[in-house]
Amino acid sequence: MSKQDWRTEIDLASHREKYKIFIDAACAGDVDKLRYCVEEKKLSTSHEDSKALKMAAYYGHLEAVQYLHRNGNEWDLSDDQYRPIRYAASEGHYDIAEYLINHTYGQRSALP
Repeated sequence: MSKQDWRTEIDLASHREKYKIFIDAACAGDVDKLRYCVEEKKLSTSHEDSKALKMAAYYGHLEAVQYLHRNGNEWDLSDDQYRPIRYAASEGHYDIAEYLINHTYGQRSALP
């Protein structure tokens, strides 16, 4: 599919379909689609909605992880949002786990 074709597909999609395309782009490491979804279509990369970041980490797409992290996916290691690190490490993507550890905002606390 050409760049213009996927842009048209995104433009014509419902919000639910856009979100699915966004997550699929994260799984595939397609930074161009991620960028278009975030910058042009204003899809969320918020702390509360880190599924795209988790999927990019799981599938080993460092560039996609870096893009998503720089554009809103920040989290605190003391909450449940540390999963991208765990997903990356469990799949052997240690470069991604290291990037996320080194660029995480907040601090991990051993105490509740």
